[in-house]
Amino acid sequence: MRTSTKTLHTSIITLLLILFIAMMPSWMCTIRTVIDGPGDMQPSAPAKKQEEEKRTVIVLLHGLGHVVDGVSGLESLKQCLESDLKGEKNVTVIAPARPASLTEALTKQVDDLYAELKKNHKDSKLIIYGHSQGGVLAASLWCEHKGDLNIKCLVLDRAPLAGFHPLALPNINGIAQVLGNELNTQTIPEMQGLTQYINNVDEPGIQGLSPTSSVIQRILDKLPSINIPVLLISGQADFIEFCDTFIPQNIKTLLMVCLSSTSMDALFGSPNDGLISCDSQTLNNLLSTKPNVTKESVSNMQKKDFVHGWCIASHAQMKTAYKKLVDHIKLHS
Repeated sequence: MRTSTKTLHTSIITLLLILFIAMMPSWMCTIRTVIDGPGDMQPSAPAKKQEEEKRTVIVLLHGLGHVVDGVSGLESLKQCLESDLKGEKNVTVIAPARPASLTEALTKQVDDLYAELKKNHKDSKLIIYGHSQGGVLAASLWCEHKGDLNIKCLVLDRAPLAGFHPLALPNINGIAQVLGNELNTQTIPEMQGLTQYINNVDEPGIQGLSPTSSVIQRILDKLPSINIPVLLISGQADFIEFCDTFIPQNIKTLLMVCLSSTSMDALFGSPNDGLISCDSQTLNNLLSTKPNVTKESVSNMQKKDFVHGWCIASHAQMKTAYKKLVDHIKLHS
């Protein structure tokens, strides 16, 4: 009898030990939660989604070719915004570099950007800023993927939303070759960027900015119905003064002969910011009158300047536009 009782006791103790060992991870987790708080535990999927929904991500899209050593040309704007928005909760600023902005089709660039945002920020509120070609990407992203991304507002800064007029010329490749050969003999700092684009005018990243491209046609069709807040920044310059200052007479004469044009303004669209016509920047004025669109015009009728290339974060005459950008972000984040 004693042996049976002893065996029973041993079995009960063994069973209790097994239960204790089995339950230990759960007890330890509970104890750790009490001591350390729940912060060390991985949040559940719903909790993670709620946390992400509170976050605002500001996406800065640079213009054509503006990447240096793999870093976006808008890195200085990113740093300024991070400083001026440091009091705002749950705000993140990103400036993805697009080293293939010249060589990749705009449709692929939009798809790649969408995939990146969907993967990393699918539940975040998105404020998308784009300068020049970047503005076209921002507008296209809304047109194509507004149902899958939480885009709260757009900032379109001197963007050729209706296309870059000279690219629609039927003989643009031949003209570019003639001009490129002449410009390659020049050492004019102000013309270096233009020379690069002229020499690569047949690249997909440039051709996508033609008024007849599928991307621009979709923007013309879809963007006038946009119902989210838009900050539209357009620029205007005295382009004739700019040309008279920086472009040698032989190149201007060659350009006029090639284009059978009487003026540079007639070529690029008048008025313009030194590159993009004001009509294209405002989508042929289809956006300017909408109540959800805030318009900021930047102009410089002085000599020797190129408004299209002004940096919104640092140029003295962009201070008002930059302040509106910061206010726009604070209002909609």
